[in-house]
Amino acid sequence: MRVKIWSEYNYWLLAVLCVFIVGIIIQANMMLNFDASWLIKAANKLLNGGHYYTDFIDANPPFALYLYIPTVLLAKICHINFALAFKIYTFAIAAGSIYLCHILMRHIFDNTGNRIRYILLVVIAFVFILMPAYSFGEREHFTVMLILPYLFLLDLRLLNKSINFYLILLIGLIAGIGFAIKPYFLFTLVACELYFMYKKRSLFACVRSETILIGVVILLYLISIFIFTPNYIRKILPLSYLYFVGSGASFMVVLLQGTIIFLLIVLGVYFLLHKRLRYKSLAEILIFASIGYLIAYLIQRTDWYYHLLPILTIITILMVLFICEKSFDIMAKFKSGIKWFDIVLIILLQVFIIIAPITDTIRHTAIGMSTVKYFHTSKVSQYVKNHAYEQSIYVFDERMIIVNGLIDYAHAISASRFSSQSFLPGLIWLSNMSNLTDTQKNRVIKDKREIIDVTIEDLQKNRPKLILENLAKHNLYPNKKRFNFIGFFSQDKHFRKLFKHYKYVAMLDDFAIYTRKNNFLANNVESNIDDKKS
Repeated sequence: MRVKIWSEYNYWLLAVLCVFIVGIIIQANMMLNFDASWLIKAANKLLNGGHYYTDFIDANPPFALYLYIPTVLLAKICHINFALAFKIYTFAIAAGSIYLCHILMRHIFDNTGNRIRYILLVVIAFVFILMPAYSFGEREHFTVMLILPYLFLLDLRLLNKSINFYLILLIGLIAGIGFAIKPYFLFTLVACELYFMYKKRSLFACVRSETILIGVVILLYLISIFIFTPNYIRKILPLSYLYFVGSGASFMVVLLQGTIIFLLIVLGVYFLLHKRLRYKSLAEILIFASIGYLIAYLIQRTDWYYHLLPILTIITILMVLFICEKSFDIMAKFKSGIKWFDIVLIILLQVFIIIAPITDTIRHTAIGMSTVKYFHTSKVSQYVKNHAYEQSIYVFDERMIIVNGLIDYAHAISASRFSSQSFLPGLIWLSNMSNLTDTQKNRVIKDKREIIDVTIEDLQKNRPKLILENLAKHNLYPNKKRFNFIGFFSQDKHFRKLFKHYKYVAMLDDFAIYTRKNNFLANNVESNIDDKKS
């Protein structure tokens, strides 16, 4: 009997290994995620003594940078590039989290539930390795990998099962990191702990070894912001509202996403089956975790795939749990008779799994592959690679995927402290509003002045060889005119003087390309910011 169980266990482990192999092949043929690429570069500057605002400007709080510091260290120690180091680092975290989940699930599922445990193990590997697709290594990807063991531990707490103390501390530590990545992720912690207190009928039920450690991690992180990155509070936060104003979508667009519909279906299935669920507490914990991430998604108000990823990950695991429970229940009742309702339900559940998670995974993997193809075939990326390899360039485009893609593909160096012109959409939108108060108008004027000053300083200091201006119609003014970045910044006389040292070369893939003239000298450019302010 032992030999049979061990053999079956090995088959499932082989399935997990196959998921990793497929994931490695896919990621080997994809470019580094644009967000991760930028944050790794910023983390590298931070490690080298750089600071927010003076060396890089990003709306993300400092923990987003801390998260990618191991990538930089691994690259330097092993003498490999950032992309390879990052993928090794991310796969290692996924493997570690899966192993922790495996240990915890052995205590949740008894011998009769072994097959459910094995299936969930493969599903967790799928959602960690394949489902992220081009969003592999996004902050949302990291948070769900780091907090999933905490969710299984919470179920063990409800079942009053003992667990190794040092394992509890490890889970609390990584969960604290997972929740600290973005402030919105704390809604998941609050939702799960409220559920736990309700089930235990005690307000003090939230005081446990792992939650204390989570609190310590978050507290130390908050203290570190004021000690190590005070410019984030003083300089970035006052400016970051422009990013959120410019990136927000309408609530109708945000809500009418396949993942949200899938979540509602999963909730409906739960209410249909909850009286007959064997692992009811685990199902409810996953539901509350998904609701916490739903709140985070709604607050950010964007329909980006990676913002939906934590919700999709958790409800996929939950739906598979429902399918397993129902399938094994049907198998147990096979001889005594099966209801047509049960058969129809199990078929529908499997269809939903194919339609939502699997379809999304395939679609976003294809998007990631097409992104690679774009940079390999586009005329502008080829031009940058041929004329600015390992040299400084400045890209006027609010899309980070394009800016960082061009820089990474050409191995160029960004001349800008901004990851992209992602602050401009919010600034332009607010500038066109007629119902602003005098205080708001003054703030918009001040922020506009600051963005222009920073841009001029970067151009003057770094003297990029190429300036690229995206003139596509969708930029900043959807369904309206093209946005003229050069025209916007040329409102300033110092920018006009500086830009005279560049000449127009060509129009490639909606990009106007300007190259630096040979007689361009930094000391000939009169764009001192103090002079302008005076």
